[in-house]
Order: sequence, then C-alpha cells, then structure tokens
Amino acid sequence: MPPKPGEASRLLTRISFGLLVLMVPLAYFVRGLIFRPPGEGEPLPPRDYLRGTIVFLAMCEGVALFGLVTTLLNGSFFPPAITTLIALIVQAMNFPDGREVRAAGTGSDPIEPS
Repeated sequence: MPPKPGEASRLLTRISFGLLVLMVPLAYFVRGLIFRPPGEGEPLPPRDYLRGTIVFLAMCEGVALFGLVTTLLNGSFFPPAITTLIALIVQAMNFPDGREVRAAGTGSDPIEPS
C-alpha cells in the first residue's frame, strides 16, 4: 500500500491544475497571434503555421509533463493525472492538419509546392 500523499504532493497537484487553467488558454492566445495571415483571404505562410503549432503543442506538453511528474511523486493516479489527460486531449483535438495554410476558397486541397 503506497504512503498517503503529503502536503508537498497536494501543493504540486494544485499547481498542476493551475498550470492547466493558465497555460492552455494562453497557448490558444499565443497561437492565434502567430497565426495571423498577412492579408485578407491569403493563406498563412507555412513557417508561421509551423511556429504556431510548435509553440501551442509545447505549452500543452509542459502542463502534461508537470502533471505526470506530480502523479509520480504523489504515488497515485487520481487526481494529479487528470491534468495530464486533459492536456493530452487538447493536443489530440488540435492535431495539425494544415487547414490554416490552405488558400481561402480552395476547400480541403492542400497547397501544392511550386
């Protein structure tokens, strides 16, 4: 039977939930700033798409990793692993598909290299 979590484990769990509440909306905001297209109706440059996607996924992964470390230090799966699971679900829901890079009005066809 694992030992009961101490005050430090409870504090880390609270910090983990705080990071989730702070970092995920901040990741959406930062990605939105990076994803601004150069002009109306123009596709997003691939460089900006890559940069925004990496920043977004890294911010979510930071929360997931902190939650995983908190879970290991806590000695039990519940409640610290909730933040890891939520952060990973957000990453999966925002899996990069290149929609933002495609030209407006072209449907779902990817941009072909010229």
